This record gives sequence, structure tokens and C-alpha cells, in this order.
Amino acid sequence: SVTATPDGGYLVTGRGRFPALDLLVAKYDAEGDTLWTNVHGSEEFDEGYTISPTSDGNYVIAGTKGATSYTGQDGDLWWLKIDGDGEIIWEHDFGAENLDYWGTSIAELDDGGFIIGGGGGEQGVEVSKNLVVIKTDSSGETEWMKEHYACLYFADPTPYWVDKTSDGVYIAAGMGFDFMKLDSSGEIEWKSDIITKYLSTLSCCVRQTSEGRFVSVGTADDMFYLIDANENGFIQIPGVNESPSFSDNPLSIDVLTPVGPQIKLQFENPSPASPLTLSVFDATGRKVDEISTVQSSGMITWGKRHSPGVYFIREAVSPAPAQKVVLVR
Repeated sequence: SVTATPDGGYLVTGRGRFPALDLLVAKYDAEGDTLWTNVHGSEEFDEGYTISPTSDGNYVIAGTKGATSYTGQDGDLWWLKIDGDGEIIWEHDFGAENLDYWGTSIAELDDGGFIIGGGGGEQGVEVSKNLVVIKTDSSGETEWMKEHYACLYFADPTPYWVDKTSDGVYIAAGMGFDFMKLDSSGEIEWKSDIITKYLSTLSCCVRQTSEGRFVSVGTADDMFYLIDANENGFIQIPGVNESPSFSDNPLSIDVLTPVGPQIKLQFENPSPASPLTLSVFDATGRKVDEISTVQSSGMITWGKRHSPGVYFIREAVSPAPAQKVVLVR
């Protein structure tokens, strides 16, 4: 992770080279030349995942401390504050025996404290809770800690990202582009699955825009994804739906099977003289298919030729918003 410094240079955090696998902090000038490096950590494996500036001219880092392997096994979630020379001002950690914990995001709040996002659990094992959210005071002392279910399995270090929102609470994202709006105590207000977990999906961060929407970048089926969602976590599909959410019954046709290996649609064309045409969009808003029939009524089966994932179907000439469907194999 990298952040700009007031002198035009950069601070970077990560992990030092073997055998000194400690948290690394390095300072670079504007041309990218190294000014200094500093390392911190334990006798085991340590790493910095993210670095952010603070209002008092210092920096905070979140990462992993004391792991028994370079993959983060048995590590603790670690957060620390450093000065402009990379020296520790304070540090704290959280963990549990025989479990992996790590921190992947940290942001300063208006009250001077910090909100930290990370993960926890046992690698490759089904867990009930694996998103970790910690609220601290200005000295990094924990005020509260919450754990929530974010995905079925996890791979260390899955980047569970938590950030502040314009209304003073929090937004979180992680596996599967699952957006979670958290209240001031860290409890879930709403959760929105933007891209289905049946895909190999991963959100690497989430930010709120000046218009109140949420944007996230990550991967889905080995492809780069940029997600733009409204204030309620519903994805915005360019050219499909200009309203901020999807209605419960947007189509004049009935979606009999909204989730499955194929999508079944039942229709009755009110204007048999003209063909019924449906447009299909993927989760990025790209049009991927068009369905057309001249029959007055019947059933359409769609999806056999398409990859698993979330799609949106709407009538091509109708102002009605799109209907979300999910292809699974």
C-alpha cells in the first residue's frame, strides 16, 4: 500500500524480504528514489497491508503480526501509528489461538478514532463469521469489535475493507462484492450481494462518492470489475435503469426461475403484431444478449450459453427497470 506525503514523496508499507519477514515501511522521494526503510515486527511473520495519513501529520497501518507462516497462519490483526520517519508511536493487536486474523483497511474518523477492517477464521474452513470490524479511539485503543459473516470460505489475506460514510457510519466489502452498511455500533443495517458468490469474486476496496453512491474494484471470474452501486447497495446498470433501485415486479413477463442453471421466463405479448424483445445485461452494465420472439405467449429458457453470474433482464422498449437473475452451475 502507498500513500502520498506532504513533501511530494511517498510512504509504502508491505513485507520485507526473506529472512527478515517483518512489516516494512519505506520512504521514497517524488522521483521514486529510496530515502529510508524501516521494519517492525515480531520473531515470526509480519506484514503491512494498508497505510493512511492522519490529521496530525502521522500515519496509521493495518496488517498482520506474529504469523507462523508467510501465508498469515495464526497471525494477529495488527494496527499501528507511525511518525514521518517510520517510528512507532503506538501499536495494538487482536487475535485468538489457532485462528488467523489480519487487517486490510484503516481510516481516521471525525472523532479522531479509527475504523479498521480485517478478516479472521481458519483458512479453507467454513466459518460463521469472518469479517472483523474494530472501532478505536485516537490512541488506537479498542472501543468495540464486531465480527460478521461475509463469505463461506476465506483465503488469507482476503481484503475485507471498511470505510466511513457521509452519514457518520460505515460501509464494508469483501468476498463476492457483498456490501454491508454498518451502524455506529458496527451492526449490519443492510447487506447487498452485488455479484453472486457462485462466481469467484473479490472486492478489494469500497469508497463512497460525493453523490452518495458506493464504488468498488475487484475481480470476478479472473476479470477486473468496477462496481457502482447506489446508496442502498443496488448496482447501477448504465442504459438499463436510471432509477436508484429495482422494483419487485418490473417486467410484464414472469420470471419463473430467477436462480438456476437456466432462467425460465413466462410471457404474454400484448402486441402480437410486433416481436417481444428482451435485453440482457451483465453485472457491469454491458449488454450480452437479446431475446426475441414473435409468439403471443409461451415460455423462454435462457442462459445455457452464458457463464454463471448475475444478469439483468428487461424489455428492450419498456421504461420498466430490470429484473435481476442469477445463473449457477
